[in-house]
Amino acid sequence: MVQRQEWQLTTGVPPLKAQEVQVWKLSLETSASKRAELWSTLSLDEQERAKRFIHVHDQQGFVVVRGQLRWLLAKHLEIEPAAVQFSYGDKGKPRLAADSRQALDLRFNLSHSHGIALIAVTVGQEIGVDLEQISTRIDFEGITQRFLTCGEQKALFNRPETERCAVFFQLWTRKEACIKALGGSIAQGLEQFDVSMGLDQTRNTVPTTEGGNLPKALILQDLKPTAGYVGALATSFVPDSLNQYVLNSPAYSGESAQS
Repeated sequence: MVQRQEWQLTTGVPPLKAQEVQVWKLSLETSASKRAELWSTLSLDEQERAKRFIHVHDQQGFVVVRGQLRWLLAKHLEIEPAAVQFSYGDKGKPRLAADSRQALDLRFNLSHSHGIALIAVTVGQEIGVDLEQISTRIDFEGITQRFLTCGEQKALFNRPETERCAVFFQLWTRKEACIKALGGSIAQGLEQFDVSMGLDQTRNTVPTTEGGNLPKALILQDLKPTAGYVGALATSFVPDSLNQYVLNSPAYSGESAQS
């Protein structure tokens, strides 16, 4: 059974235990001086990627997320943030390069939406996390009919009309988290699994039809980051504990981390 704690404000990084998942919530709003400090920890290819963003806000968000990801992983690995090295799977999922792993086989995933981000970290097993701000401005019914399974569509449209927008985002974050745990992207494998079971339950098991070395089922847990947002966590194992932290480091977090 998963032992789950509510969001805890912390300036430190507790060590990871076996079969534990840590989910970190952080603000993307920070000062120019802190962004500059985080920028200095990025690799050259990350800096080049940041420069390709058209909008300044998107560029700044990328710098803060990747910089704080480096800081968090470096704390676990007991190295400097700039020394963290990444590699990328065939479908673009980032992971620690062999030179950075040392004795601790950290696995991680991240997601950000409208000013906040989630970073999920565990040891030795696959993980995916997604975060979305609930918005009534999108055509969620059109997206549902195009991308969700028949079961997911039925679960959504059986809900009262006033609930459907929030339920759509719950389904979408579940879908994204599962796909990311499998190493893919939202354009791949949408039909491989159905995440509509147990919409009123915090934790569910989702069978997949993936082959090869990929898991036959994922453990899916809904997250509640803050008001107006929904999130989901997918793992290839049953965690013994899920610890949720609000990152509030004096050196690397925003001025107003949301709780």
